[in-house]
This record gives sequence, C-alpha cells and structure tokens, in this order.
Amino acid sequence: MRKYRLMVVDDNNRDRRVARDMIPFGELGLEAAGEATDGLEALELAGSARPDIVLSDIRMPVMDGIEMARELSARQPGAKIVFMSSYDEFAFAKSAIDMSVCAYILKPLNPAEVAAALRKAVELCEGERRRAAEAEALAAQLEQSLPLLREEFFKEILPAGGSLSEGEMRSRMSFLRIPDADFRHVAALSMSVRAPGHGGGPAGSAAAGAVAAGPAGAGSADASSDAGAMAPAARQIRDSYLSSLSIVNLLLSLARGFTAQVIRNAEREYAILLFFREPDPSACADMALEFVMEAYERLLDRLGVSAVFGISAVAARATDIPLLRRQSEQAVNTRFYSNGNPVILYSEIGRSAGSGQMGRTSQASQAGAPGTAAGRAAGAGASGRAAQAGAGPAGAARRPAAAGAACEAPPDGLGGFGEAALGDPGGLGDPDGLDDSEEAFCLPDLQREIDEHVFMGDADSIDAFVGKYMDGGARARSETYLKCLSYSIVHVLQLMLIQKGLSFRDVIDSEAAIWAKLSAFETILDLRQWLKNIILAVKGHIEDCGGGRRAEVVAAIKDAVAAHYMEPLNVSDIARCAYLGPKQANAIFRKAVGSTIFDYLMSYRMEMAKRLLKGSGDKVAVVAEKVGYANKSHFSLMFRRYAGMTPYEYRSRPVM
Repeated sequence: MRKYRLMVVDDNNRDRRVARDMIPFGELGLEAAGEATDGLEALELAGSARPDIVLSDIRMPVMDGIEMARELSARQPGAKIVFMSSYDEFAFAKSAIDMSVCAYILKPLNPAEVAAALRKAVELCEGERRRAAEAEALAAQLEQSLPLLREEFFKEILPAGGSLSEGEMRSRMSFLRIPDADFRHVAALSMSVRAPGHGGGPAGSAAAGAVAAGPAGAGSADASSDAGAMAPAARQIRDSYLSSLSIVNLLLSLARGFTAQVIRNAEREYAILLFFREPDPSACADMALEFVMEAYERLLDRLGVSAVFGISAVAARATDIPLLRRQSEQAVNTRFYSNGNPVILYSEIGRSAGSGQMGRTSQASQAGAPGTAAGRAAGAGASGRAAQAGAGPAGAARRPAAAGAACEAPPDGLGGFGEAALGDPGGLGDPDGLDDSEEAFCLPDLQREIDEHVFMGDADSIDAFVGKYMDGGARARSETYLKCLSYSIVHVLQLMLIQKGLSFRDVIDSEAAIWAKLSAFETILDLRQWLKNIILAVKGHIEDCGGGRRAEVVAAIKDAVAAHYMEPLNVSDIARCAYLGPKQANAIFRKAVGSTIFDYLMSYRMEMAKRLLKGSGDKVAVVAEKVGYANKSHFSLMFRRYAGMTPYEYRSRPVM
C-alpha cells in the first residue's frame, strides 16, 4: 500500500502537537506533509506539499476550517478532510458534511477516535486510487485495442451497414480515432492475394521475414530462433500472420494525402477503404488508382506477393461504404475475364443487377440498359423477331403465369424471348392455373443456361441442369408446372435452331409429336430423361453443322473491339453486340480464339498504342486516351505488362 501525506492544521500549538503525537503514522501508512496555524497558511502549504488528508480544527483566525475546506476541495478535489472541534461547535461543523468531509472528531482528542477517523480517510483514498488505476488500465487496454475495434467496426458495417445513420457512423469513427473521420469522399478496394507462396510458401516466408527482421534486421535472431523451435504447422500459421501484417503495413505506408483502413477478411482477401478530404470525386478516383498501381508494384517487388485489385466508385457518405464494398468485390471477382490483369475498375465491368446506382457505365452500356427507352425497344424488337421466327402452336401470345414471375430484366439483346415468343402448349391444361405457391422460373435465365449447356456443356452438366429444375427438393413440383417448364425448354431449343438456319425436324420428331409426348408422359423420370436427350441431340446437331453461331459470335466481338476500342469499353458492352451475356460470350470467344475478351481488347489497344507511339508525336497521355484509357498510369502499367517496357522506352527504341 502506498503512503498517503497528512497535514495537521490548528492555531493552538498544544492541540496541534497532541494531535500529531496520537496519529499512528506507520500503522496507517501515513507520512507528514507539514503543519499550519490557520486556513490560509494551510492553503499556501498545500500548493507545494499536496496532502492527501488534512486533519484540521474549525475555529481558527484569518481563515477558519470550513472556508479552507471549501477552497481546498476546489483546488485539490481528491484531498480528504477530517475536522476536529469542541463539542459546542458540532452544529456549526455539520455544514462540513455538504463538502464531503469524511470524518468529525471531538476535542479533547481520543487516540482511538483519531486512528478510526484517519483510517476511514485512508480507506477512501485507497479506494479512489484503486478505481483510478483500474480506469487507467482500462483506458490503456482500450487504446491498445483500438486497431482491433476499428477492424471489427468495419467488418460489422461492410456487409450491409447495419442500422447506423450517417451521423452515427461518423461519430463511431471519431470515437475510434479513425483519421479523416470527417472525410469528404470514400472509395473501397478489394484485394485478392494470389501468390502461391502467400501464407507459408516462398513469398509468405519472405514477407514474414520482412516483419520479423524489423528495422535494420532488429530481432531477426530471436525470430529465427523461435521459428526453428516451432513445429512445421505452427510455423506455417505464424508465417501466415506475419505475412499478412507485412502486407497491411506496406499498404498503410502508401496512403499519402488520404487515410487507408485495411481489413483482412480471409487468408488471401483484404478490404481497403480510402478516406479523402479532397472535394473533387474525380481527383479521389485518380488517387485511388495511383494507390493501387503503387501497391501492386511494391507488393511484388518487396514481398514477392502478387495481387488483384477491384476498385469501386467514389461516394461522399459513410452509409455508402457497404455498397462501395460490393462494387469492389464485384470488380475483383471478374478476374475470370481478365486472365491476369491486376487492376479492375468497377466502372469498366458495367453495372449488374442489385449493385446500386453509383457505378459509372459507358454510353454504350446505357444505350440499351434495361428499363430505358432504348432497352425496351431492343427487347420488343427481339421478341418480335422470335415470334416471327417460329412461335408455338396456334401462335397464341400467352405464356405460363410462372414463367416470368419475379424475374430481373434480361441483359439487352439477350436472345429473343418476350411474351409473344411463347405459345399456349395446347393439351397441357390452363397455364394460368399453376399453383401460386410453386417456385417461378425465369425465362431469360432459362435461355442463358440452355445456351451455355448447348455450346459448352456435356452430358453430366446437362443432366444436372435438367435435375435442377425437375427435382422438387423440399417442395414437389406439380405435373402442370413440369410440363410447362419442358415446353419452354423445347421452345428455346427450337428458336436456337431456327436462328442458325437449322430445322428442328432434322433432330427429333415433328412439332406435333413433341406436344403429344409431353402430354403423354406419366412419370417425372421419363420426362427428365427425354428432355436431357433432346438437349444432347440439339447440341450434337449444331456441332455437326459446323458451329456457325460460334463463328458469328467471334466475328461480332472482334468487330465491336475494332470499332469501339478507343471508347471506355467493357466486357458487357462487347458481349451485348453478340446478343449474349458476358460470361457466355467470354466462354465462346475463349474456346475459339484462345484468349478472353478482356485480353483481346487489351492486346488490340496495345497494338494500336504501339502504332501511335512510333507513328505520331502524341504525348503518352494522349495516346492512352486514344486507345481507351482515361488514366495514363493505368495505361502505362498495362503497356509494360504487355510489351515488357514502358511506353517511353518503346518509343525511344530504334525500329528494327
């Protein structure tokens, strides 16, 4: 227990000496802090002696004990006051209770009463000291936990934002002492580490070594010693954490002119939030891109870590952070198209359903966007063409009620299936009589899946596709539902053949026979096997006839790239020219040409850039803009990856 300082105040020398002699200093853990003869002298002495406890008389000249206690409580709130006075002053001294005086003892003094009163004061001091120490320890613990609390906060709001308002989110950020909590704009990045060594291999070990060594190799001997004593599994876990820490530290060191927050979502997945005070959102977007370019190069050069980045749009509200996060995830997940491109902008992949209203899209994608006048016109034209090409029996313009329920608008130009493309499958019962509780199927989605399986599938994938729609799972399908579904699939196959100039009768029975078979099937197993066989037959017939549709798709994609490479083009824009979705168009193109649409577009742009660099005096920034890159740094990184040198080096190299 620490010692507490005690001051004695009394104008009577004898009473002051008696009081001092009665105090059990050693037993109570007290030490003398001086003596005073009146309240004013006590206040002057307290300024330097800083007593914890004051044993004071009440009736004194110059300044009495009551006034001194009031003044001392204001100057030194923690000091404890014990009054001693004659019996006839008791009523006067009762006012001291209002000043939190801890004890009152009567003269003449009794040693036991003095000891009891001072023990009470010591206990109060000790309790306050203990509470202050606990509060200090908690504050220190909170300070140490701030990085974890910040990460937990962002992990909480990134998926959906929770129920926090804009003001509440910014207040929470300010409490957590997140720099730039009063930001003007924010952007989200998703980073996926793809180095084979990350988390324990060569690259992971190198990164772990960088952290373990510290500045100038400090602590490397201890780290090596610890690592040598670890079991292989434990060492791998340790290296994974150290590697992650080195990546986070490197990323944070690159944030200049703005603040970065890095959140590790999984072993190789990171979310990065950039907070800007810059009022111009375009300038913020450029800073985000520059940050990513530098991060990509530094991670590779310093740590041997290769990464892919997805970059969101820029927003001004904290409540937009979850949406920005989804945009960046959507961008990084399209690395399937890029085949190695390390930086993917959300604005370059187009806007997907449910991704929000903040992504920037090119004029080409807006021209036929679902819901716009152009999009509705394109859809209506496609539906009309489908109806004229080969509508179902009787040409009735009706369809099963469930066929389009709760369906998102299809991508522009996808197929030709509007309401007029479906006829009444006579003999199957009233399609409007479907049970409303049954799960709806979406015709445009159905067409996309059939297209994929006819062009890219095999017997197993086709069987899985049919089973997906035929198997009831927790809810059995009705006979009417299954036959309406089968009719829709057959009709899609029929139109697919007509678009290629092929006859349905060359594959299976006449159209009338198909409807008769559909009505006659009595078991789901028979219907499922028959439907699988029809899809396989159509697939084989198209392949035997030379795959004309594939050649058309490839030609349409190449023409679109040649005509629009200088524009802010994305995969969705290009696929739309072939009346396909981006995933399907990319698969067909890659199978035929050997590269993805994204890589073909980049190669085409780079070859055109080479011509401009050698054949014109344009600055590199102008060349970048002419081949479709709004940002010179982005263009320079792509050119170096493609040509093995910078645009400046290529321009200065002699023509061979």
